[in-house]
Amino acid sequence: MKIAVVCANGKAGQLITKEALNRGFDVTAFVRGENKSATKNAVTKDLFDITKEDLNGFDVVVDACGGWTAETIPVIPKAGEYLCNLLAGTDTRLVIVGGAGSLYVNPEHTITVADGKDFPDAFKPLAAAHQVLLDGLRKRNDVKWTYVSPAGDFQADGERTGEYTLGGEELVLNSKGESVISYADYAIAFVDEIANGNHIGERISVVANKAKIKHKTGTADNAVPEIFVKIKFACLQLSLVNRTEEFHLFLNSSLDSLCTGSEELSWIEALAFEILALFNVLSCSCCKCELALCVNIDL
Repeated sequence: MKIAVVCANGKAGQLITKEALNRGFDVTAFVRGENKSATKNAVTKDLFDITKEDLNGFDVVVDACGGWTAETIPVIPKAGEYLCNLLAGTDTRLVIVGGAGSLYVNPEHTITVADGKDFPDAFKPLAAAHQVLLDGLRKRNDVKWTYVSPAGDFQADGERTGEYTLGGEELVLNSKGESVISYADYAIAFVDEIANGNHIGERISVVANKAKIKHKTGTADNAVPEIFVKIKFACLQLSLVNRTEEFHLFLNSSLDSLCTGSEELSWIEALAFEILALFNVLSCSCCKCELALCVNIDL
């Protein structure tokens, strides 16, 4: 399989290039300056100078265009549209490094991660740019595109675990109730999609797997049951929709502290405390101080 990685000098581009090479694929990097990727095959060109002829013969083109500044963020949707136009009507697939802000947090698909009032202002322009790109892709039926969203916490220097969970349009959480993935694990999932091509014309998402929390004894009998994990998942989903400060504090402080700090409790006792705390939050009967006190109770 022949793969062209556009913007291969970026962090994601470099890791995707390396992952693809390690699997024996023929990879060519498209870069503006000196090639910093792992492949020796490189074309030095500005993205908007790439031609249809340049992409002839490739099975897959990777759009790894990114941006963080006011000048570079608007390039993201323009780059995607440009590459779509080059590949329109061909059998060459376009796989795009996407964003997490457009992932839905409710089953009705009416609220996205970026819609939340606590979504950081610093990331709103980037999320908006990726939303424009994704909206444009959805309107096209002349390109074999796939948009790959990372988890909410996309860690540039996170460890490579080799494990991930594949999702779709909605924000996916791991067994610890987190939405997180390293660039390295994202690259694994990304190249898996390149190899398999199972989601043409779709947006997919990925999250890193985490082992379920266990008590100090570490025996199988003391492993936290699945219902415990499901309640955590439901709580986080609700917090993303309601966006209350109390909920946010409950999940990121009380819930985690309860799970990690109550190792001497049986799972049913810990579960009872979680349910009690959840009802307090839902009924708005807790304030920050009360939640903190709940976390620090000497059990």
